[in-house]
Amino acid sequence: MQREHLGVAVIGCGRIGTLRASLAARYPGVNFLAVSDAEQHRADILAQRTGADFSTDDNLAAINHPDVNTVIVSTPEHDHREAIIQALEAGKPVLIEKPIALSLEDADAIIEVADRTGTEFRVGYSRRHERRWMLAKEQL
Repeated sequence: MQREHLGVAVIGCGRIGTLRASLAARYPGVNFLAVSDAEQHRADILAQRTGADFSTDDNLAAINHPDVNTVIVSTPEHDHREAIIQALEAGKPVLIEKPIALSLEDADAIIEVADRTGTEFRVGYSRRHERRWMLAKEQL
């Protein structure tokens, strides 16, 4: 199913969030970009760099924005749970930077919400096919 409108919220404006927001901003299918960070000035700086339509220090405001229909969570690992669950509860598909969580309890809670809501999520392993990791896998 192809969407006519792709609205992306990037939660977390650190190194990976900056990369994800920059890529989303350049992707022709993205019609709306929201960025959120615990520090408003970081969100504002990234919004200015990428031309994002909305910046905030309130993750839920970005997730629940009416023009957002998918969420990328790029917060520090210890902050993954809350943003992921908020997005899943809102029925918005989520891309999560690895790892899904730092504890089995948090991972189980995320999976339970995804199952209950029927909302898709994916864990990004962006470097798993790099030569050095493939060689390490072969040696194991």
